[in-house]
Amino acid sequence: MPNSLFLRVPKKEGEKYRRELSDEGVLRKDAKITSDLSFIYLPISRKFKTNLKILKRLSIPLSKKPRSIEDALKGKLSQSQLASLTKSFDIIGDIAILEIPASLQKHELKIAKAVSAVHPNVKCVCKKTSGMQGKFRIRKVKVLLGRRSTSTLYTENGMRMLVDISKMYFSPRLSTERKRIAEMVREKENVLVLFSGCCPYPLIISKFQPDCKITAIELNPKAHESALKNIALNKAGNITAILGDARKVVKRSHNRYNRICMPLPKGAEKFLDAAFCAAKPNCTVHIYSFGPRENPCGKVLEAIEKQAEKSKRKIQILNKKMVRPFAPGIEQWVIDFKIF
Repeated sequence: MPNSLFLRVPKKEGEKYRRELSDEGVLRKDAKITSDLSFIYLPISRKFKTNLKILKRLSIPLSKKPRSIEDALKGKLSQSQLASLTKSFDIIGDIAILEIPASLQKHELKIAKAVSAVHPNVKCVCKKTSGMQGKFRIRKVKVLLGRRSTSTLYTENGMRMLVDISKMYFSPRLSTERKRIAEMVREKENVLVLFSGCCPYPLIISKFQPDCKITAIELNPKAHESALKNIALNKAGNITAILGDARKVVKRSHNRYNRICMPLPKGAEKFLDAAFCAAKPNCTVHIYSFGPRENPCGKVLEAIEKQAEKSKRKIQILNKKMVRPFAPGIEQWVIDFKIF
């Protein structure tokens, strides 16, 4: 590697000079900025008048990281194969979860290596081998590359969560929705989260509104175990996690709530009787569902109206909002409504 020109800058002024050199087109983009205890060394393309010292040092070239998965796979897959590649995937902590079409199964290791090259912080690359299944809505995965464990530490809005993607349902794609709900919660509210998993909704609510009480109910023992660890990890003392069937726990409890979240991946409307039972007058409920694009909320709205009639309580629909597209022709929606 050849010697190159570097401007020696006191550390406290490094960012100022980096911006100035970049604006003037003198800062080299193909060499690394280095430092020692006192100085930063900015690679420059030519000499110029300055009161600072210009040195000749060994130039360390920047590694050329591929900009995308397609970029990393050029020359390794054909154009038609690249066209069939599923471009979007989830990263949970340091685990990437891919969806690989049947036509590309024999190239799965190449694809995993491409993901690792583009995302060096990913330590485990998995592929989905099933849809969500069973009463806990868990997806089977196969580790393609890296660490064999499917457990990771995920951070959202400053809250750390231990998640095992092979043992519990978790979606990072609901982070915006979790924040939306958390920002609605007011001081002194009593909040119930049904189907709470490893506690993402309760933890984000706790972060944004520490002066409320949150009850989290989860049926999956592994998710509940993670929830207890996550509550302790984040010192979220206003969350009480309960292991059990949501309907049974609610109906044997005398607690009533100002706000109820129902983020079950599928079939939350079957538990509306528990929500109506647990709701204080003027309670706000957030219920999630998947439905066809042409009428995504129809089934759940009908279920809400039937349960209101059965419970002899009035309701008011506040909001209907698409959370995300899920599959071709299928969308996830949330309905916010009041129970009086």
